Amino acid sequence: MAKNKEQVYVKYKYALAFKLLLDKNKKQRKRNDKKGVVDMNLDDSYGKISSTTGLRPATLSEALSGLSEVKATTIDLILNSLGASYAQFGKIMDNLTEEKIIEYKKLKEEERTVRATKRG
Repeated sequence: MAKNKEQVYVKYKYALAFKLLLDKNKKQRKRNDKKGVVDMNLDDSYGKISSTTGLRPATLSEALSGLSEVKATTIDLILNSLGASYAQFGKIMDNLTEEKIIEYKKLKEEERTVRATKRG
């Protein structure tokens, strides 16, 4: 668990950067589908990333939801699965504003609240 605000901020920054890469792949999949192109190497879902990397879906969900600190090996596996380089990932991280990260954190917290409310 994060010990302070900075650690929480970093977890959500990583989570948002991963989400943006995943969204990019989802958009590419839609473009490919419209053109009739089949790309079996394009991971565009947690399930596909899990199959490619061997990571548990829960691990991916926690990483992309800002709930866990992501290990370097996990970062490497996810980036490889998404077809992204560290340079691309770094560029995304550098371009994330504090406002975007806080907004993403609030969104994820709201989603968790809704799910908890539905459960009971």
